[in-house]
Amino acid sequence: MNTNEYKEIMPKTVTLRLDDATYAFFRDCAQADNRTLSNMIETAAKRHLESLAVSPEEQRGILRDAPLLRRLRAGTRDAKTRRGRMIG
Repeated sequence: MNTNEYKEIMPKTVTLRLDDATYAFFRDCAQADNRTLSNMIETAAKRHLESLAVSPEEQRGILRDAPLLRRLRAGTRDAKTRRGRMIG
């Protein structure tokens, strides 16, 4: 394994500031699940972001749907110019 390959697979260190209550929450969850604190935060973040993300298959379907893309572009233009009315 050369040095570049080694660098690509090494975990990265991130500094994260948490208030006391949030820290205690993550710490307690990690202990209950027999995980390290960093693994608990990483797992929770991944799960949350994956729940929000569009799958690659769905993304390809959206990008192939020309009528949908036209409606999305028109809606974006209308929103920027504040055209239309809010419903909901």
